[in-house]
Amino acid sequence: LSACLAHGMVQGVTGLLGFRRYDDTLSAVDDDPFINEAYARAINKVLEGKHAEALPLLDVVLGRNPALHLARIHRAECLFILGQVDASEVAYRELTENLEIQAQPGLHARSLTGLAMVIHETGRLSEAEPIYQRSLAVAEAGNELGEVGRVLISMSILDYDRRDFSAARDKLNRSTLAFRRLERDILPGQIYSSLANIAMNDGRLSEAEDNVLLALESLRAVGDRRNESLILNNYGYLRRLQGRFKEALDLHEQ
Repeated sequence: LSACLAHGMVQGVTGLLGFRRYDDTLSAVDDDPFINEAYARAINKVLEGKHAEALPLLDVVLGRNPALHLARIHRAECLFILGQVDASEVAYRELTENLEIQAQPGLHARSLTGLAMVIHETGRLSEAEPIYQRSLAVAEAGNELGEVGRVLISMSILDYDRRDFSAARDKLNRSTLAFRRLERDILPGQIYSSLANIAMNDGRLSEAEDNVLLALESLRAVGDRRNESLILNNYGYLRRLQGRFKEALDLHEQ
């Protein structure tokens, strides 16, 4: 199968998944259609929240091409979500120190953001912040608007954790502008879910619900089942704040 046909196969599979609406870096990775299918299936598993099933597929792909940096990034993401935080941090540090990645602003920024998120998750906020800032600088210098938008979402969560809601809103607004410049037909659900959390904290429950519904619409459009489940759980919490406990229970069960 030619490289051109292989490219078309991967783009066809992932297009059906809606993945390209969320991530414009996916492409064919090899002339071997088996490797391309393994990669497409791995991305599908990631979107479905089946990260334990994605890992061996990514290992197959990397066994064929260890220098495929995007697959290595996805692998580090899977390790993080599966709770293998130390292994994920090691993987991200190796990626951020790779000279080939440093020459590619989009991948470099994405790996830096991943490393910062792992450090952030372990409570080392002061250590995470300069890495987020470095990621943002790399993404902006390379005009990588998607990565600019993504890192600003993560930075807004850091602000939220510090209870600096004004700074969090500002970064979410900047993230929205970055994605709008890409003319995306749908914004990442994490923007809306973060806005919902801020609104809930301020007691603006109607505004929070509007943003929860937008988050669900976005995540369902791209087939992101893992984050959809997180938002449904958060929606249940919102219903509890509203005193609507039966509806909250239904949402938690969903």
